[in-house]
Order: sequence, then structure tokens, then C-alpha cells
Amino acid sequence: MELELFPRIHLKVGRGVSLRTARRWLRHEGFHYSSHKKGLYYDGHDRPDVVGYRQEVFLPTLKACVERRLVIVAHDEMTVQSNDTREKEWVFEDEYRLRKKGVGRGIHRSDVICSTCGHLVDAGESLEYGKNYDGYWTGERFCKQVSQHMK
Repeated sequence: MELELFPRIHLKVGRGVSLRTARRWLRHEGFHYSSHKKGLYYDGHDRPDVVGYRQEVFLPTLKACVERRLVIVAHDEMTVQSNDTREKEWVFEDEYRLRKKGVGRGIHRSDVICSTCGHLVDAGESLEYGKNYDGYWTGERFCKQVSQHMK
């Protein structure tokens, strides 16, 4: 507070602010100290601008391509990594921020869904990524994954 907040509002404090005062101010401003709640992150697929683009640009373009015998292959992926952050934090009106993932080792899962064949169960692939493990997921790995199972 003394290094970031107070200089912004041109306030100088001689002896600093007590922890009790800082907590009282945070509560007064609508914050509460709470454990991090796990949940899903939604990327905004239902936002009006995204829906408009999908309906007015993407789907008409896709329909025009169907005549050229287009096969859609969707890539469904998941990355899992441990969190090394604090258990509790100050939260404003249940606006929990996304936590950064820990550095180092993790697990990546890649699956493929084809518009003509459906979910290619056998094409699913997992790897442990990070230094000294299976490397990292790349576009070349995805192409190899699909080509092996589309024959």
C-alpha cells in the first residue's frame, strides 16, 4: 500500500499503516479474505461479439467450404499443472482471479474429434511435459497424431 497505492493518491504516511487498518480498509471497500474457490474458466464463447462473428462470418464461410468436401478435425486439449500459490487471498465481490500455474512439470492430454468419424478414441495422446520429460506439445505432434489414425 505504501509503495503502490499511496503514491497514486498523493498520500504520504510517516510511520506506515498497521495491518489491522489495512484489513479494515479492504473490508470497507468490499474485499474479503477467502480461500481460493476452484471453478471453470469460460473463454467468452457466449459474448455477443463472439456469437455475432460465429453466425455472420464463420458459419457462412464454413457452409461455402462444404461444397469442396471439407472434413473438420477439432483438437480438444487439456493441460494440468500444480499450483504453488497461497491458499487464501483478498477477493473483491467473488471476482476470483485465475491462478498462475506452477513452473515445471505437467501433463498434457490431446484428443481429436472428426466431423465424419466422430471422437477418435484411439488417437488420444498424453505426455508429461517439462525439462527432461517428453518435451512439449507442438503442431507437428498434432499432425502426426491425426495422420496416424485417419488412415
